Amino acid sequence: MSDSEILNPVREIKVGDTTISVREMKWSDMLAFFRKISEHAGKLFSVTGAGQIKTELTLDGLAGLITSVEELTNHLVEKSAGLTAQRFGEFPAGTAAEILNAALELNTHALKKVIALGRHFKGVGAGAAITGVKPTTF
Repeated sequence: MSDSEILNPVREIKVGDTTISVREMKWSDMLAFFRKISEHAGKLFSVTGAGQIKTELTLDGLAGLITSVEELTNHLVEKSAGLTAQRFGEFPAGTAAEILNAALELNTHALKKVIALGRHFKGVGAGAAITGVKPTTF
């Protein structure tokens, strides 16, 4: 595997005479995707009988949410494979599932990194508040 393949992973899916290239989303598209996910995030949480909030936030749960909400699926496929919702909807179900699966695989890996980054910054902010240290700006 070349450095380019590691840094810019691509899955090629053959559809008839055409090849669909599925890639990891750009940063700006990933942030927009997170905003869309947050609109539907209530589906990842539940309240127990004791009034405790239980999270269902796992990568599998997130993948399930993405595939069950058409808006999220369309954003993911458009931004990672360059397919409009209309074009994506014209593929046979098996082909659409293969494209969506490739997009999920490439982008959930990136989502893990973004979530970890968010946790890091949350920890930095909490630590700064406790110690009175002001974070530097770049």
